[in-house]
Amino acid sequence: MAVTTVAMVVGAVMVWTFISTILSGPVYAAPGVFDVDLDSAAEHSVMLQVGTTSGGGNVTFSEFRTVDLISLEIVDPAGGSVPFDRPSSFTETVARGNRTYEAVARFDVVTPGVHRITIDTSEPVDVIVVPSITDVGVTEVVGFASVVFGALLFTVGLVFAIIGFVRRRDARSGRSAAPFAG
Repeated sequence: MAVTTVAMVVGAVMVWTFISTILSGPVYAAPGVFDVDLDSAAEHSVMLQVGTTSGGGNVTFSEFRTVDLISLEIVDPAGGSVPFDRPSSFTETVARGNRTYEAVARFDVVTPGVHRITIDTSEPVDVIVVPSITDVGVTEVVGFASVVFGALLFTVGLVFAIIGFVRRRDARSGRSAAPFAG
């Protein structure tokens, strides 16, 4: 059971690390120039705040706006230009608290380190840079599978431990361990 518990914990940490980087992290101001330390070689998204939600209980209000990306430049740690794609076939959105962000560009981090991002938008807006949801990597899949497999093994181990405990107790008291004696 110790191995299954370790598998569940390791898997949960791997999944939580991915989720927490999306749901937390610095917020930048656009238009502007900012440095982002990207240490994982994966696809990332540049996202603009396009909406807010307010209210509570049974009544909530959502306000959305259109913000146009005028220009974007991403420079890697070596000073080279990083190519990016603009999402066209679907919308990638992230909700952080009462704010909604939408992806305006996706790029691959080839060289981990500080990337300089220069962004110009049609109006002032908050920006986040997060791992792309569309690029769920092998680490996250393995982490999720580890949690599920570990939980299954833990449950099986717990059932066998209970059966063993009951059989030992019955053997000490002199009762038959046969389930259907008759």
